[in-house]
Amino acid sequence: MPQLLDLDSKRQQKLFEDLSLLSFDELQPFCQKHSIPYHIYIQTKNDAVKTSDLDSKEMVLKRIKYYLQTGKVQKETIFPSRVVNVDKVSENLKPTDKIYYGQYKKGNRVIKRVLTQITKGQFKFGEIDYDLIRSYWLRGEIPTYQEFALSWVVAVKKYKPHIRTVKEEKKVEALVKLLEKIEPVVTDNFEEAS
Repeated sequence: MPQLLDLDSKRQQKLFEDLSLLSFDELQPFCQKHSIPYHIYIQTKNDAVKTSDLDSKEMVLKRIKYYLQTGKVQKETIFPSRVVNVDKVSENLKPTDKIYYGQYKKGNRVIKRVLTQITKGQFKFGEIDYDLIRSYWLRGEIPTYQEFALSWVVAVKKYKPHIRTVKEEKKVEALVKLLEKIEPVVTDNFEEAS
């Protein structure tokens, strides 16, 4: 079992809260060392295929927390094949068209034009839109651009960016060192992601 199970529940909870201060890049080495998945997979006819896309930080933090509590690694995020379409996005994209994994690309001018039109100039590509669209696909849903844009407007209003303080930077350094010390749990025991 991981060494961190020796912490009392209050200190363990504080540790889990503090882990959210770490950037994705700071979490990746721990994930690699402990075989915690952080890439998105897509279901094909016969298997799940790893993509180059990274999972959300929130999902990776859940997996790390689970691992530190149980010593078990949860399975990767797998988008069902019905949400995947690698065909090029139509130049005549409409608000009623569906958004598929494989087509939604940050910076795509056609997608940006449609989403900007729906949101009356508010839409911007960033962390919020990608985390939001992945939450649809994870549930096996394929929203229209209209549905997605309306959800994005709500999500943007709730978003509160965080810039780390000097005190938090020192805490992050300590957390990174602590995570580096944790040795992998030797097991073939994978759990279904929840």
